[in-house]
Amino acid sequence: MSSDVANSPFEKGARTLQGAPGGRTFVGLCVAATVCLAIVFSSAGAYETEDLDPLHRLALWMIVMSLVIGQTIALQIGFSRLFGRGRLSQVLAGCCTVLVANTIVALQLHGLKYTWVLPKNPDPIPEFVLFVAPAVMPVAGLVVLLSLTAQRLLRAAEQTETSGASEAQDGPPAGLDWANTTIQTVRAFDHYLEITSTNGRHFVRGRMKDVEEMLDKAAGLRVHRSWWVNRDAIRSIETKGRDKVVCLQDGRRVPIARSRIAALREMGWVSK
Repeated sequence: MSSDVANSPFEKGARTLQGAPGGRTFVGLCVAATVCLAIVFSSAGAYETEDLDPLHRLALWMIVMSLVIGQTIALQIGFSRLFGRGRLSQVLAGCCTVLVANTIVALQLHGLKYTWVLPKNPDPIPEFVLFVAPAVMPVAGLVVLLSLTAQRLLRAAEQTETSGASEAQDGPPAGLDWANTTIQTVRAFDHYLEITSTNGRHFVRGRMKDVEEMLDKAAGLRVHRSWWVNRDAIRSIETKGRDKVVCLQDGRRVPIARSRIAALREMGWVSK
């Protein structure tokens, strides 16, 4: 297990979906688009699916639209990180996303033709890729535009917050009653911290090193560059080869950086 797991593109995407500005709106739009498009294509009996039962047809198009939208989001995240944040780079990333998404979905639909989900005779793959393009590519393009818009709004919100922040905000993060709260875990996401406590989950702006100075060193330990864990929040510590993982009481699994294992031994958390 790599120590970079907590900062992978998918973890950062998950952070946005869990509550970063604009994340819930973006998710809501994607879910609504999936349902609406499935209903439209199902009602129209598009792509010669009118011979299927209504519920079967609706289920098929829900699967198709979920594949298109979900995979487009994943591809857009990957290509955006590959090409960078420049305007031309984002255009190139968007074009690659749409083309690759169309090809992947066509291959998946080709495979579904061998199942009860899409009981049709398989077509030659190159022709089928072009056949589904009029439906898949516009939807994928719309998802890319929504994703880019959400990213721009998020960056603009962060820049506005940074430019308007006072010097006092460079210290311990505000928005939490530190004196009357038992911190269970702290997780760092760029300029933000996800803090789990006895009072619930909090998402505040701050730096891990500032929080670490405030926390009781006897109560917990920073096990990873992005994680601080309270001893009482731990259910067990698992070993897999050379890697160790903290299993929390709430079911979450936290990676332990190899550079932190010596400190865990000093605390008595691990024996070897």
